[in-house]
Amino acid sequence: MYKTISTEVIILRKIPYSETSLIVYTLSPEYGRLDFMIRGARQISKKALPEIDIFRKFKIEFKETGLSKNLISPLSFDLIKENDSICKYPKIIGTIYSVVAFILKNIHTGIVCEFVYSAFDKMLDLFSKGEEYPIFLIKLVYLYENGLLPNELSKSDKEEKSKKILSILINSAVGKIAIPNLSDDYLLSLNRWVTNLSLANELE
Repeated sequence: MYKTISTEVIILRKIPYSETSLIVYTLSPEYGRLDFMIRGARQISKKALPEIDIFRKFKIEFKETGLSKNLISPLSFDLIKENDSICKYPKIIGTIYSVVAFILKNIHTGIVCEFVYSAFDKMLDLFSKGEEYPIFLIKLVYLYENGLLPNELSKSDKEEKSKKILSILINSAVGKIAIPNLSDDYLLSLNRWVTNLSLANELE
């Protein structure tokens, strides 16, 4: 007998399907990218089913067999957090979509991505308050979680300092500590380093 899986998800994208249903692309910390077919989502009242909208966080349940399917039929969809106030800051929306595109292209079903999920969740939380979040941190966390950061070959003071800064940035990216105040020049150099490392690993 197949077990019921319960997990959190953040809505990345939604597409209307037929007159009443939605195809929804989501990110889960334990199961990576999960895509759902939610039948009747466009006609059921909000009292029966919370509105499925981008950047909202839900608790969902589905049968384990769904992991082997392209589109999963959920058993339940319960709203945890809206993040709707992001709409107050239209300039941020394009930035978030660039992160969503990276996630959709590089994270697959069944892949644990707790760090990326936490970083994306933290980014949405800060953006919904009108606060800043350096989006290169999402890629940095992805590289770290997938073992793609270069190993230190020696223990010079400079390299040890770099390791400490990376550790601070990764912990701040996922919300464990506050994001440090770094100069614009240093942030720019970090951004370039992460971008070049992503290209070297053929990340889209």
